[in-house]
Amino acid sequence: MKRYLIDNKGAGIIEIAITMVIFLILIGMLYGAISSNRVTVNEAQDKVKLQQEARKTLDRLEKELRASRNSLVTISPTNDSVTFQVPVDWDSDGDVVDAIGAVEWGAEGNLNWTIQYLLGGINNQQILKRVFNTAGIQQGTDTVIANDIGSFQITRQIAQPNRIIINLTAQRTTLDQRTLSFNAGTEILLRN
Repeated sequence: MKRYLIDNKGAGIIEIAITMVIFLILIGMLYGAISSNRVTVNEAQDKVKLQQEARKTLDRLEKELRASRNSLVTISPTNDSVTFQVPVDWDSDGDVVDAIGAVEWGAEGNLNWTIQYLLGGINNQQILKRVFNTAGIQQGTDTVIANDIGSFQITRQIAQPNRIIINLTAQRTTLDQRTLSFNAGTEILLRN
């Protein structure tokens, strides 16, 4: 009786085929794991960017609006823009009050100018800041405060008109066409 297994000096075609199939399965599993991890990492990065845009917008609005006065804040009828004034040192005397002690209201260092924040820009998904002079003419160009903003709502409580509520939704479409969103809001108490 001959011993084929002992005398066999190499691998046969069946052994090579089985080895290749196993190798291809392992490569496919590795690719799937790497691809899945890449999607997860990209999605996490997009979520962080959305949160940063939302926080940046709310922080900036809160800082400026908090310094305003109830009677100087106008919210649009559609609740998607706010116009207001802040204390300014327009006469460069080192303070924000005039000679009789009244607060000097305006924007960008100019008396009686106004600031407006609104949803607009590219695809109507940017928070823009505009500055208007006393004649209502926009000064300079729009300043983009945030991108990827899907909604922007500003409201005022009737019972407490010095309390402004801002809600926004930051959203972005991922490379694989999924929509990520992040909702954020703040409540601002006007100080003046």
